[in-house]
Amino acid sequence: MSALDTQIGGEEKLSTHLLNPQTQQWIESNVTRIPFAGCWVWNKSECVRGGYGQVGYCTYGTNKAHRLSYVAFKGDCRGLLVCHECDNPACVNPEHLFLGTSMTNHLDMVKKGRGNYARAARKMRKLTDQQVREIRASKLTQLQLAEIYGVSGGAIGHARRKQQYKEVV
Repeated sequence: MSALDTQIGGEEKLSTHLLNPQTQQWIESNVTRIPFAGCWVWNKSECVRGGYGQVGYCTYGTNKAHRLSYVAFKGDCRGLLVCHECDNPACVNPEHLFLGTSMTNHLDMVKKGRGNYARAARKMRKLTDQQVREIRASKLTQLQLAEIYGVSGGAIGHARRKQQYKEVV
């Protein structure tokens, strides 16, 4: 175990004193580069939950490898999440990392169609793409259409206003 392993593996919060070439070299020496994706996959150890790389032992937030990488290459991340553009939790490539809030991270997940919410929402749809086209073209009221298609008036309104089924043309 190196001095850097000991330094960042304990309870100490990640801070900008780790923004230095030594830390950057140590990170780069513990990754496998995936050329086609650009990911740097963490080799040292993996957190039991979620597939995130870890430094030291796994506790929430402060000693996950992608957070260390962000601090080492870009600077302070206190108070924010370090999110992945590539959606690969084991990736520590600083070019794939960005800061965000829980809401930013959630919206990014939904936008990319990832996570249980996005999959569940698509599975729970009650209207086919063809039905949505018919609803949008119809002159009938929301309530009349709701009765015809066996859904709520709100579902018809959401489909018409493209609040749902946005991808249906």
